[in-house]
Amino acid sequence: MCLVIDRNIHLDLVPKTSKSHILVGKALFKLNDRYITPYMQFPVKFNIFGIAKLEYKYYLKPTYEIRIVPMINEGIHSYTNFNYGTHIAIIPAKTSYFKGCNDDIVSNKLIIFENEKVYKIWKLLQFRKVISL
Repeated sequence: MCLVIDRNIHLDLVPKTSKSHILVGKALFKLNDRYITPYMQFPVKFNIFGIAKLEYKYYLKPTYEIRIVPMINEGIHSYTNFNYGTHIAIIPAKTSYFKGCNDDIVSNKLIIFENEKVYKIWKLLQFRKVISL
């Protein structure tokens, strides 16, 4: 999967760093009793709380394909539009990311929730952490 980098957002072709969590959707296929990513078929394992954490440990850097169009084909791809039958996910604060031209986004960290109920509970717990500080 390749992301065409949005030059209006990334003028210098350097990834942005998220200041807060970014709500996204992650497409997953269910194969028997497990989930995999659609393109690379990477297995995604949810813990007992229904949360999966993915991390790409390398620096995100663009490549040039199709002449001068900057693209990125590494990292963890997800969508800013939830019309793709996706799982709710977040790009955590302080994570590097590139925004694409077609509702796509690539980052080096992603937290995926097994269902909406798990996300709502996680969000409530995060809110309580902030209040208790």
